[in-house]
Amino acid sequence: MFGYYSPVTVNAAQVPSAQTNFPMLVSYTDARLKTVGNGGHVQNANGYDIRPYDAVGGSAMTFELERYNASTGEVIMWVLVPSCDVGSIVYLYYGDATISTNGSSSSTWDSNYKRVLHLPDGTTLSANDSTSNAANGTVTGSAAAAGKIDGGVLMNSSTTDYITFTDTPLTSAQAFSISWWEKVTADTNNFPSRLCIPMNGSSDRLLIVGNKNGAFNTPFFWGRSAGATVMRALGGASLASNIGTWRKVLITGSDPRSMTAADWKIYLNGSAGTVDPFGAFAAITTNRFGYDGTSNGGDATFDELRISDGVQRSADWELTEYNNQSSPSTFATLGTEVALNQSNFF
Repeated sequence: MFGYYSPVTVNAAQVPSAQTNFPMLVSYTDARLKTVGNGGHVQNANGYDIRPYDAVGGSAMTFELERYNASTGEVIMWVLVPSCDVGSIVYLYYGDATISTNGSSSSTWDSNYKRVLHLPDGTTLSANDSTSNAANGTVTGSAAAAGKIDGGVLMNSSTTDYITFTDTPLTSAQAFSISWWEKVTADTNNFPSRLCIPMNGSSDRLLIVGNKNGAFNTPFFWGRSAGATVMRALGGASLASNIGTWRKVLITGSDPRSMTAADWKIYLNGSAGTVDPFGAFAAITTNRFGYDGTSNGGDATFDELRISDGVQRSADWELTEYNNQSSPSTFATLGTEVALNQSNFF
């Protein structure tokens, strides 16, 4: 039986509209969440008895526990919230010595998610996928680093720094969404690549690279059709004064091979940029994150790579996600702990 619970309440001005099936980041470091042996109230050394519920004495919620530190009380957890809005509450229950298994579920990420890489843990790099697709990557040359959320991956301009994949996450005639966090450590390359993604198993690729006038200055994005015509999406804000600063990028569209500017959207830190056509670009034959095999890799740390097929994320979704991930404690408040007695144990 659980001994305690603490409410996590979404604050005002953090959610512009209710978001359905939202994987909410719950991330705190708090003394109550230490293990009993460290002066806290959690029983399991791995934090397995920290479980989210939708109400006091209510139903268990689907979640993924990414990180737990027994001595500091650090918890990083993704909770699937059916309808995330201002005032939504996730109740964290803990203090049950009978729970000794990890309750994390790949169902935290719905069927639209084709790849979710947390890239933990800052010391030992893992490119494992958290979705049910098991779209794990193979790391080449890259290094573990501190991420925006838990760990991340550091990639240098060397051609040996990349993560390869074998899955085919995108289909040609469906909406798509791709997002990640990045922190540029040096502005050195003309075409620093982020990501190459195969579409529908064909030789066409969606290639995401940096600005040709300065590495990572203003990102642009190439989508190659069968005729080798491409689209460039301008983020609208220069990175020249932001070296060493984390920023979140989302590119989304109605069809990854569409050449219509209106079908593509790009967001930087939750704000929309503009999209315009460009010219031709050579075929890309790799399926990887980092160096694409034809141009330079980038000098940057990356985190939280996500690829979704069949869904075009909205501006409200992206702003909610940015607010949540950029400052979890501002997004939602960890409330007063409640000690349970025999009448409200469950």
